[in-house]
Amino acid sequence: MSRSLWEIPRLLVADPDRDTRELYGDWFRQNGYDVIQAGNGRDALEKALATRLSLVITEAWLPQVDGFALCQELRQHPDTSAVPIIIVTADARMEALDRAFRAGANVVLVKPVTPDDVFNDALLTIRLAQELDERRNTVLEPGSLPPPSLNCPECGSTLRCQYSYVDVADDYRQQRDHYRCPGCARHFEYGHAARKLRETG
Repeated sequence: MSRSLWEIPRLLVADPDRDTRELYGDWFRQNGYDVIQAGNGRDALEKALATRLSLVITEAWLPQVDGFALCQELRQHPDTSAVPIIIVTADARMEALDRAFRAGANVVLVKPVTPDDVFNDALLTIRLAQELDERRNTVLEPGSLPPPSLNCPECGSTLRCQYSYVDVADDYRQQRDHYRCPGCARHFEYGHAARKLRETG
């Protein structure tokens, strides 16, 4: 993903309900974003592939192509594979949440959510995606440690490792693993040298 992607604050909101699309759209426009809307998954996919996006927010249950399939399609296309994606759903079952993350969602929000909730999660998701983009050129050396299996200290869910990198400062090297909790959506960092998990957002 090129740096120029982040210079265009443009996002896609995909939801079958027009009022919901307008509600999210107005909120983001007031905060300086260019917003594209789609009422079904096929239209959302076409629009996502036709422009450069900073974020996709999609309802899980879209007509024609649902939000899970949309997410998978975007992840498989080279132009959209790294675009952050938020899936919004009314289904709080763990199977639905797992399905969303397996499809490639960065964040899953369970309704009811306010535009402010969506906006705050969007900002965090974009920031983390930017950080990941910056770390893509940092290659872990052979012999680097695999991320350990950790549980969320808040809700007990198994944390998902999003990426790892080697932090180098004053000849001090430490592998750091970044995790996200699928249960409560908190973000954590694990430092191998200190063997400590700390919350980052």
